[in-house]
Amino acid sequence: PYYWENPRRFIDGIQALSQHPVLVNNLFRQQIVRSDAVPAGYLPVWFGITAPPAALLLGGAGMAVVLWRGFRAPGRVLQNGELRFLLLLLGCLALPVVIAIVLQSHLYQGWRQMYFLWGPFCLLAAAGLRCPGNNRRRKTAWSLTPRMAGYGLAAAGLGGAVYAIVTLHPHQQLYFNLLVNRAAPEELRQQYDMDYWQTAQLQGLEYLLARYPEATLYVMDRSLAARNRLLLPAAARGRIALSDEGAADFHILSDRNLRHRPGLAEAALYRRRAYGSVYLTVAAPRLVWGGGPRPGAAVYRAAYRRVTAAAGPAARADFDVYLHDGALYYVKENCRPEDTGPRVFLHLYPVNDADLPVDRQEYGFNNQSFNFALLGGFFDGKCITREPLPDYPIARICTGQHLVGQGIQLWQAEFPGNILQYRTAYESIRTGASGGYLEPAARGNFEVYLSENRLVYIKERCSTTDREARFYLHLVPQYAADLPDNRQSGFNNLDFGFAEMGVVLDGDCVAIAPLPDYPILSIRTGQFSESSQLWRTELTGERLKHLAASEAIAVYSGREPAARSEWNVYIGDANRLVYLKESCAAADAEARFYMHIIPEDVADLPAERRETGFENRDFRFGDRGAMLEGRCAATVPLPDYPIARIRTGQYIAGQGELWRADFPAGQ
Repeated sequence: PYYWENPRRFIDGIQALSQHPVLVNNLFRQQIVRSDAVPAGYLPVWFGITAPPAALLLGGAGMAVVLWRGFRAPGRVLQNGELRFLLLLLGCLALPVVIAIVLQSHLYQGWRQMYFLWGPFCLLAAAGLRCPGNNRRRKTAWSLTPRMAGYGLAAAGLGGAVYAIVTLHPHQQLYFNLLVNRAAPEELRQQYDMDYWQTAQLQGLEYLLARYPEATLYVMDRSLAARNRLLLPAAARGRIALSDEGAADFHILSDRNLRHRPGLAEAALYRRRAYGSVYLTVAAPRLVWGGGPRPGAAVYRAAYRRVTAAAGPAARADFDVYLHDGALYYVKENCRPEDTGPRVFLHLYPVNDADLPVDRQEYGFNNQSFNFALLGGFFDGKCITREPLPDYPIARICTGQHLVGQGIQLWQAEFPGNILQYRTAYESIRTGASGGYLEPAARGNFEVYLSENRLVYIKERCSTTDREARFYLHLVPQYAADLPDNRQSGFNNLDFGFAEMGVVLDGDCVAIAPLPDYPILSIRTGQFSESSQLWRTELTGERLKHLAASEAIAVYSGREPAARSEWNVYIGDANRLVYLKESCAAADAEARFYMHIIPEDVADLPAERRETGFENRDFRFGDRGAMLEGRCAATVPLPDYPIARIRTGQYIAGQGELWRADFPAGQ
């Protein structure tokens, strides 16, 4: 009909064969080939593996008969109308194939652009079925045997095709004949495209609707998912929300989609197979309780106990939000089903914007969301769900619940990505203070603690005003050479705002300011507003050593040391070595300490120490430690390169070694 209106369109049609604008990737014999570069055998092979075997035999027989009759009597071709018609059919079958190969036509998704070839092929097959025994003048049972055999073959082939149609319904396009290996699992999917039209996605949608009868389903809109949704009843259609990949709870994948996203196979909830090969997968990549069927209450209860026992919540709101083991856990104690209906949003602000997906870098955060009702569980009147976090460093986290499409936000919580560091510091300081050793360096508007080579600022029941005032931190080094080149004032200025370095924990404000690893003579810190200084404190050298010793005794007294001798030696937090002696006298601290660090790679040593094979960090107790209530403690920073072993002890010049410890750094 396209040519009837204008016969000259035939030329346009021929040209379009090799200039089609659509480019599609095909899976053909385990190779991905583009639609504009298909091999010459693409069309014959696809025709050969998708036509019923009986039709192929009869069609081949018909073509052979036509060619044999034409070559046997070429002069009678024009006079014999039947032979003329059969040769025309053969041309209609062969010529488009030759043209497609010569012009390198764009072919994709099987041989669907050439389905019109099936008409002349079937007529040639009928000729092949009719020809055996047709020229016999005397019809006998023996002469009719070939034709009867042909009819039997045709009937068997038709029966096999009907059986395949019934078995594969409603996806008859998945039919492949015996010319391909259909016995090995997944062999067919690895060789050829199967459900390239993705019509089976409708089955996936129906499965989700049946499994989750109440929840709204957030499904990734991939290819024809939107159109498949329209085939559902109107009421069911309203429960399916088409989402982008980051916000979808479910992915409905054809065999082609799954090939590009093999990791989703591990999160498969539902599969459909043909000939042992998967052509439909319903996956829940964010189903975080192990995939498969929804777990029982015991799984949720165990997760609740594990998470709440590890640390307090990172944020308290309608749901308590816990940061544990690389994931966020949302917990609500007195939970009702309607509490889990609103969708959860999660904004992750990275330390480095380059870690974000390219399409999110202009926004500065990664946007995730999920359906609590689908991914969470109920037990004992509580509810809990888990959302994995990416593996790149996260600066801040903002999360909450909102009503999609209504612009209503129900609750929101915001906290730093390393909030566990704040809670650990907060709880260790409070525990240490109750033990009588760890004491604040200063008491004022904020209590200031020296802990693990950092200053920790704590204020109970702090107000907005307490958080608005800016902190100043001036560090006077023991050696001026340790100052940055641009510092001519004699101290290093590390001022900061609470929003940059602090967090609110259970109504208390906690801020952490890391200290440099060079020796510090004194510290000045406090808060100031635009008009005045609110409070200040100054810590001098002796006071700093006293505080460091106080913390070391509080933290390490109950731990197992790396080495026991006259002094117990600990490999401490914050990359340092800690020395403790319980019953200590002034004489114990007079002898000089030696400390030899043996690296894993000698090249990490300073050039002047590579010949000896170790770095020497000898020190006097008075420079690194202090005595408190009959106990002595000293701390020495370790280098940041990998360390194999540490040798340490005390000696008196001219008298020799008093004690010695030698142990691996990993102990």
